[in-house]
Amino acid sequence: MAAPSGRRNGGGGASLWAALLLAAVALRPAETVSEPTTVAFDVRPGGVVHSFSQNVGPGNKYTCVFTYASQGGTNETIGNTALLPEESMALCPITTVLEIQAAWEPLCVCLSGTWPSQQAGSESISSPRTQDSTVKWAQSPWTLLLTFEKWQMSLGTSEDHQHFTCTIWRPQGKSYLYFTQFKAEVRGAEIEYGMAYSKAAFERESEVPLKSEEFEVTKTAVSHRPGAFKAELSKLVIVAKVTRSEL
Repeated sequence: MAAPSGRRNGGGGASLWAALLLAAVALRPAETVSEPTTVAFDVRPGGVVHSFSQNVGPGNKYTCVFTYASQGGTNETIGNTALLPEESMALCPITTVLEIQAAWEPLCVCLSGTWPSQQAGSESISSPRTQDSTVKWAQSPWTLLLTFEKWQMSLGTSEDHQHFTCTIWRPQGKSYLYFTQFKAEVRGAEIEYGMAYSKAAFERESEVPLKSEEFEVTKTAVSHRPGAFKAELSKLVIVAKVTRSEL
């Protein structure tokens, strides 16, 4: 069976793993595929370029790298924000009415001295935009520790290690960050299938692909197109074939 033509293919309704392996299965229908390895990581707003990478295959010689820069929502109000040493949380003193917008988890409105209590502690909350957020606070005036968005990178290989797959996505479906740039690139292989989505599938909601003019797919990367990309990103999918030099 022939491989799918072109490097950019749609299919927003396909299941996650089926979408990842579309090209590989088409190439070798009888081929079995290893279960993917999934790693969670923080996507950090602030406009600074960040990268996250993972390796897969024999000797970990195939690599997937996600490079991005993002900002919070346009109505985001963080007050006097300072990064903690681990850089995975933001320090936010609550002294007046403060609305934590969608780029930060959780989404909530806090009034100093009235919520959630005068005692130190923590609790989990949820809202239409967040599912697994934890709020921690100190005695009044409260200090909220707000985690960045949680994303995941999943890597898998075919049984004969001729193909590997990489998907990068927001498990809650929709990211509320504004991405100024992104690139998902592979090393040690050439891309045969690549797709980007403004919204990932979540519960009963379907994934929504980016418009073709918003991104481009080359032999080694799926990346935004400057001037055309509308800043919404929630998922990237790559299926790559190992190059002859790596065999």
